[in-house]
Amino acid sequence: MDLSHVSLVALLLRPEGFEHYRCDRNLSMGMNLGNMSRMLKCVGNDDIITLKADDGSDTITFMFESASELSISMLLFFVSFC
Repeated sequence: MDLSHVSLVALLLRPEGFEHYRCDRNLSMGMNLGNMSRMLKCVGNDDIITLKADDGSDTITFMFESASELSISMLLFFVSFC
């Protein structure tokens, strides 16, 4: 944790954990895991979640498919490894 109380956590999403999985290339993204956790708590067990991020973009989009479709975009952080 640094002086601004920011911690670096590595999360690897493997294809085996998903019914359908597609990742064209590896991406490193920095995001607020508290915000992501709050979004994911709104999802039901049978809902479909699609994460979309474009190269060079500063946002990631979470698309939730259930009885009502919902799409939420979240700003990403620039992560630099020194």
